[in-house]
Amino acid sequence: MAGVFKYSSFGGTLTSNSLPLPEDATIVSLEPLPYVFLGDEAYALLRNLMKPYSRRDLNDAKRKYNYRQSRARRIVECASGMLTSK
Repeated sequence: MAGVFKYSSFGGTLTSNSLPLPEDATIVSLEPLPYVFLGDEAYALLRNLMKPYSRRDLNDAKRKYNYRQSRARRIVECASGMLTSK
């Protein structure tokens, strides 16, 4: 799937930072954060594409992040599947 993404028009525009995404948003009183897409280990890390940490040398915080990121990605995939099957 990552290879398909890399050579798709969507992947190209995301990689070249030319995808028309909303401006970074401030959450609570933190620094502005970019809008992001979630990927798995096969994807390259980009400003707007988050992927899990490598399974090597995981500390507790990184393990929790990986779990939550994976769970969010699965929920999005499931919802997308439901929408496309209708």
